[in-house]
Amino acid sequence: MFSWFKNKKKINYDTQITLIKNIFQQLPAYKKILEQVNEGIIDGIKKMDQSFPNYCKFQLDVRLLNKYEIKNGRCFLLKDIFVYDTGINGYAEINFVIAYGVLLGYSMPGTVITQPNPNDIKVSSFCVQYFGEDDFKSIKFLFSAKELKLINPADVYEVELEGKSYYHLKDIGDGDFIGIDKSKSVYKITHDPYEIRKLDQSLEQILKESDSI
Repeated sequence: MFSWFKNKKKINYDTQITLIKNIFQQLPAYKKILEQVNEGIIDGIKKMDQSFPNYCKFQLDVRLLNKYEIKNGRCFLLKDIFVYDTGINGYAEINFVIAYGVLLGYSMPGTVITQPNPNDIKVSSFCVQYFGEDDFKSIKFLFSAKELKLINPADVYEVELEGKSYYHLKDIGDGDFIGIDKSKSVYKITHDPYEIRKLDQSLEQILKESDSI
C-alpha cells in the first residue's frame, strides 16, 4: 500500500504496522505508544526528504492525536533498534521519532530495509536521544524539582529582545509566551501589543495558571 522509502518494491502496509507493534511490545516503558498504534492512530506513512535519513512521517488520526498528545512531553529519537531483513540476510537499524507523547515516524540511518521480518527484532541495546534541548540544559540548574515537572525541555529556547536575553518556557497563545531571564525573573511577553511585563507570582504558580495570566 505504501512504498518503503525509495525502493521500488512495496511492503504491505499491514506488515509495517505489525513490525511497529512487535517492536513496542518489547519496550514496556513505551506501552502508551503501543496503545495508540493498536487503536489505529497511524492513517498512513509518507516518505519525506528531510529531518532524518530515510525518514517516513506518519499521517495521524486527529482524534487519537488529541487523545494521546502530552503538552509537556519531550521530543526524542528512539535509537539502536534492529530488524532482520531477509533481503540483505542481516540486521538493519530503525529509529523512531516521538514528540509530545505521540509516535510521529521512523527513519533508517543505514541500510534501507526492504524485506523485514517483523518477528526478528533486537531491542536490547536501544537508547534515547533527546533533541532541541541545548538551551534548556544551560539553565536547568535554575529550576526546582517541582518546576522541572511543569517544563517541557523541548519548549525552552533563548530569544533576544531589546538587547536582553530571555528564555521561552511556555506558549500562552497567539505567539505570546512565559519567559525568564538568567536571574530567574519571570515575564509575560506579548507581541500585540508588544510588551515585556514582569510577573510577581512564583514560577511554579505561573506555569500552573499560565492560561489565565
